[in-house]
Amino acid sequence: MAGQGGEPEELSLVDKGVRSLLEVSLSSDLHTLNMHCNRIARIEGLGHLRNLQHLDLSSNQIRRMEGLNALESLSSLNLSCNLITAVEGLEKLFNLTTLNLSYNRIHDLSGFQNLHGTHHKISCIDLRSNCINNINHLLQCTKGLQCLTNLTLEKYGNTNPVCYAAGYRETVLQALPQLAVLDGRNIHGELVSDASRREAPPNVLKAKRDTDPTSESEHETEKESNKKSVKRSKIPTYHRTTLSARRHLNHPKAKITDREEKSSSKRSPSHQRNSHLNSSSDTPDLEVVGRGANVLIGRQSNVEKVDEKNSNATKESTYRVLIQELDQEKERRWKAEQAEKKLVEHVKELQKHAKEEKNIQSMAVYTTERLKEMILKERDVKTRLQADVQQLKDETERLTNELNQAKNKEAEHQKAMQALEEALSKMETQRLQQRAIE
Repeated sequence: MAGQGGEPEELSLVDKGVRSLLEVSLSSDLHTLNMHCNRIARIEGLGHLRNLQHLDLSSNQIRRMEGLNALESLSSLNLSCNLITAVEGLEKLFNLTTLNLSYNRIHDLSGFQNLHGTHHKISCIDLRSNCINNINHLLQCTKGLQCLTNLTLEKYGNTNPVCYAAGYRETVLQALPQLAVLDGRNIHGELVSDASRREAPPNVLKAKRDTDPTSESEHETEKESNKKSVKRSKIPTYHRTTLSARRHLNHPKAKITDREEKSSSKRSPSHQRNSHLNSSSDTPDLEVVGRGANVLIGRQSNVEKVDEKNSNATKESTYRVLIQELDQEKERRWKAEQAEKKLVEHVKELQKHAKEEKNIQSMAVYTTERLKEMILKERDVKTRLQADVQQLKDETERLTNELNQAKNKEAEHQKAMQALEEALSKMETQRLQQRAIE
C-alpha cells in the first residue's frame, strides 16, 4: 500500500477498520504512519520501523502505551482518543518532541519521570480531557522535563479535574519555569497560537504546524499540500481567475501595449511615411520612453511582489482556516464517537437491566406458583389436621365417658366392698360373742 502522498515512506490508513497492526505490511523505510480512526487495541509489530518519525494512532481502542521502545527516530506521537489510563513506555524515545495524549482516561503520569534530564527532547505535551486530579503528582512527574515548553491540560472547555484547583495556573508556571505556553497561553496569559502563526513567515508556520499536538494526520496533510501545491491549492478557481484578470488589467506592459495600439490606429499614412525622415529629431523622445519603460518595469516587479505577497497571505490564511476546521471536525468526530460509545453502553446496560428484570419476573412467577402449591398443600394438611383433631376430640370424649363410667363403677364396687367388710366384721363379732357365751 502507498500513502496519501504516493511515496513509500508515508502510509495512511485512516478509517479502514484495521483491528491489529499485525494485519498491515509495514516497510522499514516508513517515516510517517497514520492509522487514525481504526479498531486497534494494542501497539505491536513496530519494532522494525527504525526510521519512523511520525506516528498517529488516534481514535482507536488502545489501553496501554507499549511496543514503542524500538522507535528511536520517532519525533511526534499521537495517541489521542483512546482508552489509556497511565503514561508509560516512553523511556527509549530520545528524539520524541511532540506527544498528544488528549481525550483518554489518564490519571497516572509516572511514566514522565523516566524522561527527566537532558537526554530526552520532549517539548510539547497535550493532556486535555483526561482524569488528572492531583496537582502534586502532575508537578512531580513533569518538573524534570527540561525541554518542556508547551503543556496543555485544558483547551476549548476540555479539561482535567486538576484545572479547577485554586491557583492552578500560577502554581504550575511557578513549579515549571521552563514552560513558555500553558493551555494555549503564554506566561502573561495571552493567546499565542493564532498570533504566532500570523507573525511567522510561511516556513516557520509549517514548522510550527509540524509540532502542533492536535493530530499527526494533519501534519501529513500539510506535507502533501506543500508537495502538491498546484493540485491542492486552497484558493478557489474563480478567485485565482479574478486575481489573474486583475493582474493583467493592472499590468504596466498591458497598459503600454493598449496605448500603443490606440496611438498606432490614430496615425495617418502620411505620418508613417514621414516617420523615417523625422527619426533624428525623435531620438530624445525615445530616450525618455526608455527611461519610462524602466520605471514601469520596476513598478511592474513591485506590483508582482505585492500580488505574490497578497496571494501567499491569502493562501496561508485559507490554509489556517482549513486546518482549524479540520481540528474542529476531528474534535466533533471524536465527540460523536464518544457519544456513540456511551449510547452503545447505555443500550447494553438497558438490555442488561431488561434481562435482569425478565429474570426477576420469571423468578417471581416461579416463586408465586411455588407459593400457591405450598398454600394448597398447607390447606390440605390443615383440613386433614382439623379432621384428625375432630376425630381425636370425639375419641377423647368417648374415652372420657368410659372413664367416668369406670369411675362410677369403681365407686360402687368400693361401696359394695365397704358394705361387705362391715357385714363381715359384724359376723365376726357375732361369732366371737357366741364363742364367748359358749
